[in-house]
Amino acid sequence: SSSSSSSSSPSSSLHYILSTNQHNTWADYLSVLLSKAVDMAMISDIRYRYTLPRSFTNYMGLMHATDQPDEYRLNFTKKALDLIERMVRKGYI
Repeated sequence: SSSSSSSSSPSSSLHYILSTNQHNTWADYLSVLLSKAVDMAMISDIRYRYTLPRSFTNYMGLMHATDQPDEYRLNFTKKALDLIERMVRKGYI
């Protein structure tokens, strides 16, 4: 006669995981909001369609972040913040 033991037979189990608010984070909300705001701004204001400075990759990004202020970096950041503030003032954000 064969007897079945738990060590000799494979076992399986079923697990249910209930997750809530997976897509209700600030990051999810802002990702959608900012994307739509930029789309609206591009349609209504030509400034959002201007070309970036040709050499901006030479002074922007973490690899160029230093404690020393850089005129190009400061001007680029000021322009970006101005465009963001315009979206806020227009009610896109």
